[in-house]
Amino acid sequence: MRTHVCSLMMVAMAACTSTPTKTASVTGQIQLGFLTSGEQADGVAIDPTTGHPWYLVPGRGLVESDATTGALISEIDFGAHGLDIAPGNPGTSSSDLAFRSDGRMVVSTSSEGYLYDPVQQTTTPYFCLVQAPTGEQNQNNALTIDEQGNRIFAAPVTYQVEGSQMVADRLVFYAESSGTASGDANMAGGFIAQGLFWDAATQELLAVTEGTLARVGVDGSITDKTELEGVTQAQGVYADSNGVHVLDGAAGTITTFTRPTFDGLPVE
Repeated sequence: MRTHVCSLMMVAMAACTSTPTKTASVTGQIQLGFLTSGEQADGVAIDPTTGHPWYLVPGRGLVESDATTGALISEIDFGAHGLDIAPGNPGTSSSDLAFRSDGRMVVSTSSEGYLYDPVQQTTTPYFCLVQAPTGEQNQNNALTIDEQGNRIFAAPVTYQVEGSQMVADRLVFYAESSGTASGDANMAGGFIAQGLFWDAATQELLAVTEGTLARVGVDGSITDKTELEGVTQAQGVYADSNGVHVLDGAAGTITTFTRPTFDGLPVE
């Protein structure tokens, strides 16, 4: 009888620690009409003043569009209006962007973060990833800001220079007020975030990669994986009262999904 009870307990524990991946329902999709042939948007962030999405287009600049149609509203080209990211090779290594509440933008590259002021038209270094050891290189594809918590989140991956084998996958934190490093954690399960979004309303950190949405703990844990139907190359994410909006870089689209119910259970 004791063995039988223990077996039942083990089954119950397994059920609580491994749940099937959820699926989110599509409620809408728009084509990003401002993209030209060969271009791809690699990040998205919402302007807190206008509510308009801005996209990072490598080699081109930062593009503001209509949230409902995807039509171009305005843009700031790399190398113009003080947007000097990676001088000498403007914008080609840029990977993501985020907004501060004062309207300034944070633009990341594979190894650094810059603070761009569109009013003063100035770009200043903001934060820097810890330098990778010899023979390795960092690649950061995502960042987001929790201004209330004074945190910038980034998700760098370290690869071997030869062979491109992944060495480390981390979630790192910087002070939003100063850009100084304040902590890091290993990302669970090799989840390579291509987009991050801090939802201030729910106090949740969302991440996307390929066709998957997940919730990330500050300890690097990954829970509540959700399949994103029709998305193959997720490059950015944001959420609001209308749902979760995912940028598919390959398709040049923003797809809106119903927000999944997060239960906090990890997915193996």
